[in-house]
Amino acid sequence: MPFASYGKQIYHTMATSKSIYANVALICCNIIWACDYPFYNLVLGKYVSPTAMVTASLIIAAIFSLVPLLWERAERVEPYDRAKILGAAILMGLVRKLCMMFGLAHTSPIDGSIISTTTPLLVLILSVSAGIERLTKGQVVGLLLGMAGTMAIIITSNSDHHETSSLFGNILIIVSACVSAAYMVW
Repeated sequence: MPFASYGKQIYHTMATSKSIYANVALICCNIIWACDYPFYNLVLGKYVSPTAMVTASLIIAAIFSLVPLLWERAERVEPYDRAKILGAAILMGLVRKLCMMFGLAHTSPIDGSIISTTTPLLVLILSVSAGIERLTKGQVVGLLLGMAGTMAIIITSNSDHHETSSLFGNILIIVSACVSAAYMVW
């Protein structure tokens, strides 16, 4: 009996440590992601064009995706899945990234990041429209509040408080969020 309880304790400790590592990794990812928009805003238009930034990020991502081939064999992709992969690459790699980079070149990083937080709201709307999800009262309230905040940012983007923002940049960021949401629901 004591051995069995000791085994459970070891398992619980291992599960807890994995959970801690996972949470620390998620926090680190969010910190890096939070630095994205201010970095892009500093660089885009001044040192690098949005098209060059998208091209560089896609080339780097392609190279990093090949690294696992050093120790694993490539899987065969069925012909009918190739169209899906190509569609996903065009949606997320080109359309979303181009809209995001050109949008960030014309708006403030604060407005861009706040508008990008609407992606989960858009995912919910698309999921409900596709019949995948059902709306609850809490989701409706959250959806309305989130959309109201986003609309307030877009509408006031030409005011004195948002001197580095433009309506064009904010609209491109919302298009980027819409493309991300469509991809996630797809």
